[in-house]
Parts: sequence; structure tokens; C-alpha cells
Amino acid sequence: MTSDQSVSHSTITSTTEDGLRPCPKCGLKLPIGISNCPDDGTFLSSELGAALSEHYDMLEEIGSGGNGIVYKARHRLLNYLVAIKMLRADKLEQNIIRRFNQEAKAISTLDHPTIVKLKDYGLTELGQPYMVLDYIPGITLSVYLESNVSLPLKEFLKVFIQCSEGLQHAHDAGIFHRDLKPSNIMFTDDFKVRIVDFGIAKIIDQADQASGLTKTGEIFGSPKYMSPEQASGKRVDHRSDIYSLGIVMFEALTGSVPFSGNNTIDVLTSHINAKAPSVASLNPNTPSALNEVVSKCLIKDPTERFQSMNDLRTALLEVKAGPKKASSPVNKVKKSDFLLAATAVVLIIGIVALAQFMISLSKPPEEQNSRHHELEEFVSFSNEGKLARDYFKAHMQSKKINLDTNFAASMDVNDESLREFDNTNVTEELVMRGSKLTGPGLAHLIHLPLKRLAVSTSNMPNRAIDEIKHMKKLEILDISGTNVDDQGLIELAKLPKLKTLYIKDEEKISNRGLANLAAFPALDTLYLSKDEWLRAEGIRNLAKCPSLRVLKLDRSGISAPDLVPIKGLKHLKVLTLRDLKLGDDAIKNLEGTGIEHLDLQHIAITDRALTSLSKMPQLKEVGLNKNTLTPSAIDDLQRKRPELLIWRRDDVPFNTANDNR
Repeated sequence: MTSDQSVSHSTITSTTEDGLRPCPKCGLKLPIGISNCPDDGTFLSSELGAALSEHYDMLEEIGSGGNGIVYKARHRLLNYLVAIKMLRADKLEQNIIRRFNQEAKAISTLDHPTIVKLKDYGLTELGQPYMVLDYIPGITLSVYLESNVSLPLKEFLKVFIQCSEGLQHAHDAGIFHRDLKPSNIMFTDDFKVRIVDFGIAKIIDQADQASGLTKTGEIFGSPKYMSPEQASGKRVDHRSDIYSLGIVMFEALTGSVPFSGNNTIDVLTSHINAKAPSVASLNPNTPSALNEVVSKCLIKDPTERFQSMNDLRTALLEVKAGPKKASSPVNKVKKSDFLLAATAVVLIIGIVALAQFMISLSKPPEEQNSRHHELEEFVSFSNEGKLARDYFKAHMQSKKINLDTNFAASMDVNDESLREFDNTNVTEELVMRGSKLTGPGLAHLIHLPLKRLAVSTSNMPNRAIDEIKHMKKLEILDISGTNVDDQGLIELAKLPKLKTLYIKDEEKISNRGLANLAAFPALDTLYLSKDEWLRAEGIRNLAKCPSLRVLKLDRSGISAPDLVPIKGLKHLKVLTLRDLKLGDDAIKNLEGTGIEHLDLQHIAITDRALTSLSKMPQLKEVGLNKNTLTPSAIDDLQRKRPELLIWRRDDVPFNTANDNR
């Protein structure tokens, strides 16, 4: 985004004069109350969040409030997940729109592993501000504390040392968060932190106050976590974030905030006048050094607090290096015996999404073994399947159940635990990767109106297919790593509505077996990942699929000659080649195809390959690995094909003609 008046290049899905709105995928006009297109299953965002439909498929609403809505979405070409935040246009006057652009432009410069990356921002054609952010699978600290009261000391230090590093990066750029609280701190199952919502509090509060630019007298943030200077409307600096982070640390150690009251005024008054209690007074197991660190963060006078996040980080590192007893868990009391040994919640801002596996499974083997050992120790203290049953019971009336939100429960799913679904008939989406399923238990799901099922890495034999083939409403199926073979594909062809199929790490499926996909009546999208056996024969067999439109090839053993038969896929419009050992010759094999969207961002091609792209007349978008190409070659391609939208490896549009970022 380069201009304060920029508007997204995305098409808007808006309500028509007859009170209907079109499906962003097929164009079918539908009543406002319909949430999914009955023709193709596309999620229909509300009128408030109806935007960006040209480049993103809105998957689901994952958060909402008086100020806006957060959606989980997938980029149609590049297949990555994002969280899209839509702010209420009716709350924003022109001066607030200007502030939105200023804040967003500043936030977009932040580039740190602990900060959720802002990928895009702007206004829709209806004047609705939006932000597109990385979608992070993880759990918020607030959700964690709901079940666990407090963080163990080891994890506490890991989380807040990372927070201090990320916030120092922001402060160095002159950006203050202004609204630090547990719900704005996320972490993955291995406690890698992501901080969200930089600057949002100021934008929203200015919308409520209809005030101008920053000045003394404005109050931004959440009352329970405000610094005294925020609470009194004074000018704030980076030390206000230090106070707010101190409140969050206090809560993470004790399970409660230091100041509460009957109303907001009581809370703000306490921040201004009342001395904060010590952490040790509520949790005697807190190391004295850590108690002092938190107390110093909560001093009323900013000049007496830590003067930078680096100073706070140093103090936390000293606690970490302290006596051995400091490594014992701080928390002794749990709100319930539902201990989250590991989690991977899908969010927004959300979540995901999806088609990807748990972050923890991508770790080095030694880290995986350590994590799995922790899980095994935990599960041994509970009845097998109990975590999964409890999770299912708590979400039984939900249409969408995603155990990505609870890694421990997902690992605990077995055939018996699926009996819980005998008591419901509403579930439409069920994601339970990494389970102990063997197959028979899936019979308890046949009566459900399931549209999406993910049982990847469950190590199931073809026995599971005997049940899945009866789920006639399935549209999306992930069987990655389940040991399905060629015969299993034959059985899955009995699913009349199956449009999207994920196949990953399937050693028992062969190139010859891919011919069985031709019998799938509705197959539109196919993901093949980490399938080293894939060769030209397999691609040739895919050409027999009558309606295959989207193909993603990821980390397979395919070579340039193997791509020659891809010209036989007459309906193919979207092709992703990711992390493959391919070069310029492979791209030459794509000349003359009808491909419209091509992702080569993770392929090391040279300038010579761009000549082949110019010979693909129907190509509309292409993602390139800019690190292996010269700027002049990219510019030359753009001159030859001015209508072509070019993306670079970091997923930011490279086409200056269409770049409204």
C-alpha cells in the first residue's frame, strides 16, 4: 500500500438491489441468511466482511465484535491462509481513515519472528478498512489461562522473553502496541510467540471518539491492562507497554489481574492510585527474583520501571539462569484437570485452515521425540480417549469441530471416542489429525452431514475407507499419511460430491493408482505432497480426471521430463510447484497450457524461464522466486505482459501496475 487513498484491487461481494448477494466463486445469487453456497459450498461472509473475494476464499468467521469481524481466508492462487480483519466502516470518519492508513503503513514495516506480519491493508470499494495478516495456528494466552490458571515457569520465561524481544523491535521502529493483553499474545504448541493487533486499539478508540491525530487526553487500550498514564489520558511512550506486559505477566503467574472493580472507572482509578499486590502474595511459589521483575514493571512512575524491553528481557534471562529451584512449575492449582500438554489452535487473525499439519510435526526429530514424550507422560495420567471425549462433548453442538485447537486431544482420539457423535447430527466439518484411529470408529460419523473431514497422519489402513465412502456429502477430504493405497482410491470414487482431496506421504499409492481419480465425479482440487514416487505416468493419469482444475505438487520426486504430460490436463487452471528440484526446462514444458494461475515462488528458475511464461497466453498471475531472478528480467516480462500480476517469494504483489499496497 503506497497511498492513503488506495483501494484494494479485489472484487467486492456486495448485496444487490433485490436483497440477494452473489457467491464469490460461482456467482449464484443467494439470500443474506445463507452462510454457504448450496451449489459449491463456498463460505459466504456477512455483508460487513464481504470483500477481497477475487483473490481470497473466505473460509469462516473466526471472531467478531462491535468494531468489526475477523475472517479466516485462503489465497486462491498461492494457497496460503490469512486472517482478514474488517473494521466497521460506519464507525470511521475520514480523519480516522487517514489514521488507519498511517498506522497500517507503519505496522507493515515490522518484521520480527514474534510479530504477526501485516501482508496487506486498504479500503474496499465500499470504504471498509481491512487488514490481511499471516494466519497463525496457535492458542492465545487467554485461552490457555482459562484451563490452566497460570503458566509453568519454564514456559512463562520462554513466552515473555520472546514478547520482550518482539516489542523491542516495534519500539525501535517507533511503534507502541497500546493494547497488550492475553488475547493479543499467541503461541504455538512449543510456545513460540506471535503478538497480534499492533495499533488497532488506537484506531478503534479514535473511531469511537471521532478525534484527530495523537494527542494528550485520548485513552486507548483495555482497562484491566492499561498503564496509569493511559488510564489518565496522558501522553504515552514505550514504557506504557512495559506496564501492560507486567499486568499480563502478573496474570500468567497468578491467574488474575492485580486490579479489578465493579466498573471501568474503578479499574482505571486503581491503575492510577492503588499499589499493585505482589505476585508472591497470590502465588508463594514464585521465585523472588521474578516477583521483583513483575513488581518493577508495575511501578506507577514510568521513570522507575524498566526503561526498555531489552532491560526487561535481560532481567528475565537472569531469572532463567538463576537457582535450579527456579525451574520448578510456578502454578500448582488448575481450574480443572484438563491440562493442555500441547496445543495448536487455529486463529485470526484463524486460524486453518487448514491443509497443513501441526507445526510441531515439522520440528527436527529430536524435538518431536521430546514433545511426544511429554504427551505420553500426560496421557498416561488420564483414561485413554478421555481428552478427546471431553472435547467432543464440549463442542457437540458445533457445526465445525477442529482439534487443531487442541493438539493433546487430537492425539487422544481413538475409535471408541467417536461414539460421542451418536448424540448429534449437526457436525459439518471435523478435523482430527494425528489421532489413534484405525477405522471402525468412523462408522459413528456416517449419519452426520459432514462436508469436510481431515484424518491425516492417523495411520489408518483401507479399513477406514470402508466407512468414509458412505459419507456422501463430503466435499473436502484429507487422508494424508493414513496408509491408503490404490484400492482405497477406487472406493473413495463413490463419494459423489468430493471436490478437494489431500494426499501426502502416501507410500502405498502408485503412479498407476492415480488413474483411479478419473472416476471421481466432482474432483476439482488435488494436493500431492511429499510423494516421492510421483512421475510422468502419474501426471499422465491425472489428465484422465474430467474436471481437475487445481493441482498442487509439493516436495515430490518429480523432474522436468515428468511434467511433459501436464499439457494433457485440459481443465487445469491453477498449478503450484513448491519445493521441487526443478529448473528452467520444467517451465518450458508448461508452454501452451491453459494455466491461469502459476505459483513458482519456491522454484529456483533463472531469467531464461521467463521467456516460457510469456508463451502462456492465458496466464493471469504468477508467483516467482525473486532471489533467483534479475529485476530487469522481471521488468521485461511485465512490459511484455502488462496485464500479468506478478508475485514475489514473500507473497507480496510485485506487479506495480496493480499494487495498491
